[in-house]
Amino acid sequence: MKYTFTLAGDQPVKINIEVPSGTEEQVVLDVLVRNSGKTLMMDQIIAAAPGFGNHPEFEAHERRTTTRKMRQILRNLRDMGVPIVATVRGNKIAESTFEIMEFCEWLERKAKSDIASMLSVRKKFLRMAESRQRSIFDKIKSSL
Repeated sequence: MKYTFTLAGDQPVKINIEVPSGTEEQVVLDVLVRNSGKTLMMDQIIAAAPGFGNHPEFEAHERRTTTRKMRQILRNLRDMGVPIVATVRGNKIAESTFEIMEFCEWLERKAKSDIASMLSVRKKFLRMAESRQRSIFDKIKSSL
C-alpha cells in the first residue's frame, strides 16, 4: 500500500512510502493515518488496530496485544521511513520537519541519560566487586 506524507517547514518535504499490504505495520499505519494530527497513546493504537492478540508472558493478561509488540511495529515503520514521532503523550505522524527534529533531540537526550545511568551502575558495581575480591584475597592470605 502506498502512502505520501508532506512535512511542513522552511523547505517542505514529501515522503513516499510503500508498506506491504496485510501486514501488522500496514494496520497500525492505517490507524495513525486515520487519526492524523492526533497523538495516540499505545493502548489507543492497540484498541483501534484490529486483529492483535495477547502476549501474557510479558504483559498483563487483559491487554489485546503487547506494548512491546507495538513498539517494534512502530520501529519497523520508522525504519521504512514513516515519519512517526513520540512524545510523553503518545505517537503520531509528524506534520513538520520541526517535529522530526524535536523527536530526534529528545531521543538523543534520552540515550545520553541512559548511557550515564549505565556507566554509573557499572562503576559502582565494579568498585563493589573489586572490594569483595580484595576482601576474599585478604582472608585467604591471612589464613596461610
